[in-house]
Amino acid sequence: PALSEIPLDGDSLMAQAIQFGKIAIVDDLKNDPRVGIEVVRNLSYKQGMVVPMSAQNRIAGAAFIFATDKRVITEDDRDLMQSICTLLGTAIEKARFLQKEQMAVKRLKAMDEVAITVSSALDVEEIAENVAESIQTFFGSQHVVIARYDASSDMFFPLGVRKAANSILDHTAIPS
Repeated sequence: PALSEIPLDGDSLMAQAIQFGKIAIVDDLKNDPRVGIEVVRNLSYKQGMVVPMSAQNRIAGAAFIFATDKRVITEDDRDLMQSICTLLGTAIEKARFLQKEQMAVKRLKAMDEVAITVSSALDVEEIAENVAESIQTFFGSQHVVIARYDASSDMFFPLGVRKAANSILDHTAIPS
């Protein structure tokens, strides 16, 4: 939670690493003004570094490394962490891209299911019930009501209803 309170446009270590896309190092965690999290200041670590995780010229996150008094962060450590974080950034971007693609496929599948339902049935209530089920599955909705509007009574009349098992909702006519 403390990380979320640090502005990314300030002078903190995290802001510097994110803004400039370079490793930010602090030699004295307790006294460096760039350490904006009190909990970190009070840890038993001496040094710290923030390494941006980047991929395709975009920052995907950051890694935080802390070293005790017995360990000094070396140039080799920096190089190793930069390599690791570049790999992590690429993995995050690939996962983000894959998730986006999976959502697109899921949307297309839902549209296909609805199109098949609409074209393969003649009964409006059966179509509405099947479409409501597809919508509930796709969106993870608790309740779905598909209703037709009757202008003479100014009411909606449910055709397809999907509701949670413990629902107390009554799906009778609904005033407009």
